[in-house]
Amino acid sequence: MTGSSPFSYQKIYDTTRARTLRSLLLTQESLDALASARGVREVIMLLDASSLRDYLDLTGVDDETSFRSALSNYLHRVFDSLTVLTSDFERYFLDLYPLRRELEVYKQILGLWLQGRLEEDRDSIPSTQIFSEKVLDTFSGRDAFTLVDIPLPTPLLRGLPTKISEVRSETTPEGINEVFNLLDKNYYTLLWDTAIGQADASLLKELIGLEIDVTNIERVLRGLNLNIEREKIVKQLIPIYFRISEEALTSVLRSRSVEEAFLNLPSTRYDELLQSAFSAFSESSRVSEFSYSFKSFIIRNMYRFFSRKSFSVSILAALLRLELFQIDVLETIYRSKSIGLDKEDTLNLIRYFTV
Repeated sequence: MTGSSPFSYQKIYDTTRARTLRSLLLTQESLDALASARGVREVIMLLDASSLRDYLDLTGVDDETSFRSALSNYLHRVFDSLTVLTSDFERYFLDLYPLRRELEVYKQILGLWLQGRLEEDRDSIPSTQIFSEKVLDTFSGRDAFTLVDIPLPTPLLRGLPTKISEVRSETTPEGINEVFNLLDKNYYTLLWDTAIGQADASLLKELIGLEIDVTNIERVLRGLNLNIEREKIVKQLIPIYFRISEEALTSVLRSRSVEEAFLNLPSTRYDELLQSAFSAFSESSRVSEFSYSFKSFIIRNMYRFFSRKSFSVSILAALLRLELFQIDVLETIYRSKSIGLDKEDTLNLIRYFTV
């Protein structure tokens, strides 16, 4: 065929691939159908017929734990299909998104271990690529230092044995949260540091930086709402500041209420987000209301990156982050149907997910 160029073929390939990736995000119509399901069996039937069916294997799923396992395997399959043409360094970076899912399972394991309930609640832990049944069998006999003998990147586990030892002597919900916060900090730091070395680092820094900023703002507001001591809130902050400085965040902690904190936050590109979050919180006085606003903002930002015309690592990163949100939504739907919630109540729980 005359008149064609390698660039033309590449453009066609990129467009076709982008359309394929887009199909991995469920439409609002599909979510409505899932929310209308009359039970978990119907949820599984609908997913088996959905655009996810080539990646999501629901064979043998009969409870929430096995459903979570299937979703973890789904994410790894999506990752494998997206990274066929990426370099090793790009693949290492993108693999941090499926690892985030593994990290959530690890948090569950650590929380149960610290409470001495690992054997009792073992059936609630999903089997994943890293935390297989064989690996899970070994956890009950571990101590604070062998708990980290797992195939996760070393930077994710930095400082963990010491922190576990500190809170183990007198396990409290606050101590367990300190362990979880350390893992969150390690995760975002590794994600950020690895993104800086990528070819489209500026785009990735914006993609990740916005999420970190919003996460830090939410932690400040949530901490104030719960009357947590200022020093303890500061310790929860992820030590990366993109559009809003550490000084600005810590100064907000002098506020006497959540309402005052909203007003004291400096003017940034998050003004519209904060206005909508403040309105939602003012109407109900529930932290969950501004949490929904923050989640929606992050999702819209990810979708903005994913909708870019030129193909890049940032598009793949945005899609994988959206997939993590979608998995949370599917878990919520499954759980809501297992306890008999109707369509309206189910949709209310996932209203932040608008793609």
